Amino acid sequence: MLRATVIGAATLALAVGCSTARQTAELQVHTEYQAGTQFLQWKTFRIASEPAVQRGQSSYPHLQKMVREALIAELEARGYQHAGDGSTDFRVAFDLVFSGTTMRDGLDSTYGTDTGPAESTRGKPTATLAVRMLDPGTSQVLWQGEMGGVEIDAVNPEQQLRKAVWRVLMEFPPLSG
Repeated sequence: MLRATVIGAATLALAVGCSTARQTAELQVHTEYQAGTQFLQWKTFRIASEPAVQRGQSSYPHLQKMVREALIAELEARGYQHAGDGSTDFRVAFDLVFSGTTMRDGLDSTYGTDTGPAESTRGKPTATLAVRMLDPGTSQVLWQGEMGGVEIDAVNPEQQLRKAVWRVLMEFPPLSG
């Protein structure tokens, strides 16, 4: 009886993990690039300065750090060399923007009085990941990829962000570059 439960739990965990990976793989990535750019000649990169938080957006430094680390790891796995500073072939900028995850609730449920706006999160936060490859001298965007609908699970956000970065970078470099 215990054996069946363990096997069932393992099967369920595997199915959930595969489901999450499949969902990320099925998300559509939108890309644009500057024609004539010699992407295949690029060898070195560095991460661009941190983006400024737009008004009305939330900043999650720990998630930004996970995306940054995932970008570096994925690009290094593809043979690019990461440089902390100095001259490189391209710079990498990214944005992780959350939408539709918070709901305003101004009523105190205990006493029924209006306590003013308070935020509570319901459901999994959903984000859009945008990655841009920039000219190191001019900051002109030479390639960009964007994927929306990335669900961030509180249990293992790092794994989901790595999958999202991998999925966006599947489109880089463009085949004609």
